[in-house]
Amino acid sequence: MVADALRLTLSESDTLTHLQDGRFGVVLEDTAESGAISTMERLRLHLEENHPSLTLWIGAACYPTHALTAGELIDRADTALAAARKWHQSRIEVAVDE
Repeated sequence: MVADALRLTLSESDTLTHLQDGRFGVVLEDTAESGAISTMERLRLHLEENHPSLTLWIGAACYPTHALTAGELIDRADTALAAARKWHQSRIEVAVDE
């Protein structure tokens, strides 16, 4: 359900991966922070319309704004995701500049 919605939302140049703990990782090629937020908001709205009981938490981090390495980006996205999960409704949180 979420994977299908992601495939509909993402462009061909983007990369989608299913992580071992049930989460999804998305790499948006050549996309600024505002574009990443817009893409994830389209995903959230699609899921809200088609699966209203689903809660979607998103943590986003962008290169080079939030980090310069893949490991740092993942850490920043994980921190943003933890902040999003504190809410009881769907939420998109963006990493803070470090």
